[in-house]
Amino acid sequence: MTDKKKNLKLSKKIKYSIEYMPIAFLSKTIGILPRKAVVALANFIGFWIFYFPTSYRLITANIKVAFPEKNSSEIRKIGLKSMQSIILMFFESFWFRADSKRIEQYVHLTPEVLDEFAHTENTKTPMLLVVPHLGNWEIVGQTSPYYLSTPMAVVAKKFRNPYLADFISNSRGEFGNIVIDSKGAARQMLKCLKKNMIVCTLIDQNTRVRDGGVFIDFLGLPVPSSKIAAFICKKMPNVKVMVGGGRRTSDGNIISFIKPLPKKYSEYDNDKDFIQDIMTVTGEVIKKYPEQYLWFYKRFQNISPDATEEELARYPYYAIHPHPRFFDGTLEK
Repeated sequence: MTDKKKNLKLSKKIKYSIEYMPIAFLSKTIGILPRKAVVALANFIGFWIFYFPTSYRLITANIKVAFPEKNSSEIRKIGLKSMQSIILMFFESFWFRADSKRIEQYVHLTPEVLDEFAHTENTKTPMLLVVPHLGNWEIVGQTSPYYLSTPMAVVAKKFRNPYLADFISNSRGEFGNIVIDSKGAARQMLKCLKKNMIVCTLIDQNTRVRDGGVFIDFLGLPVPSSKIAAFICKKMPNVKVMVGGGRRTSDGNIISFIKPLPKKYSEYDNDKDFIQDIMTVTGEVIKKYPEQYLWFYKRFQNISPDATEEELARYPYYAIHPHPRFFDGTLEK
């Protein structure tokens, strides 16, 4: 039992235990089901979540931003498949954990990915792998121990519930990988990269400017994105930055992908252009497989202070002008 669990008040222990038990039960249940049943259950639940009014409005609004040329029927089809893919990814984290042989059967790394991983190990060149919320974005970390002699490090947000935090963290690190808490992750990321490891991090999420974010064009609108990749490259110029992850194939398998940036960090004039290229490559992958992307998130929430009139008109219904504290944390004092 962790110290955090020991120090919990009884009321918190009861609350967190009640939250944890359904997840533990679901994990056991999903783990014993055949693959077809897992997919069918994910499709069923994904269908109802997608058509829940608030979910439907959010998902379709986001897709409309990225694909203004698509009609409502096309947007609805992408949104439904996206929600079903998200639920399936959640179930797969339990299902693959129950029997590691399933990973060998259903998850495949392409020759390009294997070559890049081998090059990292053979030349002792650390890699920062930027992973979008697409397909099964957790699977690269679960698969890597089958192909790498050096463990991979994964940056992830820690749950407030310590029982869930341990459960998810153990799942991510079960095959030998290192899990880095996203809060204050930079130091641990550098530590792992100095050991010539591959470090995976998500970048397609909102980061306040005060926390190191910068407004970057993403799928046609400026949104705040993390500059962590630029920070890492400044500290370690030899780090290779690539965009990668795991996408689904038509036969139900998961296949890895990896995309290089147009040039090295040292060849960019500034950090913003560097982050922009990361987001551009990410956007290209999303546009190719939109039905596998996580649209169930307020990615376009913060309106850029430099947005044009045309851009202002394209922001979705939930977008707001950020409070000054979004830009300057000292204003909270």
